[in-house]
Amino acid sequence: MKRFTVMGFTEAEVGFVVAALFAAIAVASLNDSHGASQEIKELQSKLERTQQDLQRAKEALAKAEKELVGLRKKESTKVPQCWEKGQPREPIADVTVVGDNQYEMLGMVVTIDGVAQMLAAKISLGSTLGCRFVLRARPIPGVDAIAQSTAVWRLRRFFDVDDRPR
Repeated sequence: MKRFTVMGFTEAEVGFVVAALFAAIAVASLNDSHGASQEIKELQSKLERTQQDLQRAKEALAKAEKELVGLRKKESTKVPQCWEKGQPREPIADVTVVGDNQYEMLGMVVTIDGVAQMLAAKISLGSTLGCRFVLRARPIPGVDAIAQSTAVWRLRRFFDVDDRPR
């Protein structure tokens, strides 16, 4: 019987070489998969740490935003008085409230528009400086609280009003 050879090797030798080759490939792939699985575990742990860092950063950002909102709530929206900008502290005029839209000033009875015209220079200066001048408003006897409040409310469009009783 004639033996079958491949490039001078017998079938058994070729089979042994092929089996050894498959075994080597299998061992190499096992080592690679073990190394790959180790790398995957390391990457997963790194991902978890990064996610934890991200969560802490989000919490810190939320806390900072909450503090910022709190600070904004504390921020004053009131226009400062002109004495804070270097102008005299005394009221610029004394106005007597006669009715809900009637004021006595310099011996004349005028409406809110008349008061604004008489004090236009001060209103303009206050607008330029970004402030409001103080105006003293007192009711005459017989003016009810609603009329007094309405009159003072109208004056507050232009001035900080001192309407405290004497």
